[in-house]
Amino acid sequence: MNNKIDLTEQIRSSSRMMVRELGFMRSTLAATNYSPSSIHVLLEIEQNPTITPAQLAELLILEKSTISRLIQKLLCNGGIIESTNIEDGRLKNLSLTAKGKNLVNGIHRFGQQQVIFALEKLAVKQQQAVAEGITLYANALKQHRLKQTNDTAQFIDIQEGYRSGLIGKITQIHAEFYFEHANFGEFFEKK
Repeated sequence: MNNKIDLTEQIRSSSRMMVRELGFMRSTLAATNYSPSSIHVLLEIEQNPTITPAQLAELLILEKSTISRLIQKLLCNGGIIESTNIEDGRLKNLSLTAKGKNLVNGIHRFGQQQVIFALEKLAVKQQQAVAEGITLYANALKQHRLKQTNDTAQFIDIQEGYRSGLIGKITQIHAEFYFEHANFGEFFEKK
């Protein structure tokens, strides 16, 4: 159990550091004059060119009133435009203007440089581990928020043949299991 608490605190600490290093603590983000929320609005509109404000609020997990204020600022700044939804005239679709597209391109360049500079500090296997790990972690957070079960958490990868360190790992798993479930300690592990 103590290992789980240590791991939890390590992830929490790293998450806070990531937020700071990516610049989310500043009033503006990605070398722009826009707030982190505004940046996310622009990026999601780029990804979904006919998104409605209600869909945007749901996607970004923000209150509708917050989205309304963000949209108004971006409309006034000329980054986005509203158009009437073809299927339902009461709804507005949001899309980027030419100014908004240029801004989003700059945001992408800035973000890509941040990732590239960080990845350059890591070996190729570490880079892959970061990509897989951060994706798994983000998806797990989303599944928790949506109260979804994770069927892949029970996934077991069976591989044939000997792998270096395998006997040691089996011994470790065996000792940890019996310590947790039967309170067997050092004497058991040595035997």
